[in-house]
Amino acid sequence: DPHLINSPSFDDLVFNAALGAKAVDPDAIDKCVREAVKNPAALNDYTELDFLPFDPVAKRTEATVRGPDGKVFKVSKGAPQVMVKMVHNSEEVEDEVRQAMEAFAGRGLRPVGVCKTDDQDRWVFLGLISLFDPPRDDT
Repeated sequence: DPHLINSPSFDDLVFNAALGAKAVDPDAIDKCVREAVKNPAALNDYTELDFLPFDPVAKRTEATVRGPDGKVFKVSKGAPQVMVKMVHNSEEVEDEVRQAMEAFAGRGLRPVGVCKTDDQDRWVFLGLISLFDPPRDDT
């Protein structure tokens, strides 16, 4: 189950996460996110202008995208504790993000934060999606 913060629906949250996922030769997480989109053909209406792949130091991806209306925006997905520090209203949402992270972790799920820039080019925290992340055999 997702945790919505500034996203109107699960479908919107997953769609934006998919816009922040690498389309060509995706890693496992990007592949899962893109496959979860309800209407994958709609992704073709968006043009990826730039893509920064997941970086283990920055702990997020970032895509610059042009929408079908011609507007350019950025979408990012990654570690929620990193993502929440990017948003313009971090103090307002950080407790909610932390609680959602803890709830996901308590169920053995890895939370992934999703952010998008608004019309003023400020980052907005859309919500968290979860991935099943079972413990490895060597841990």
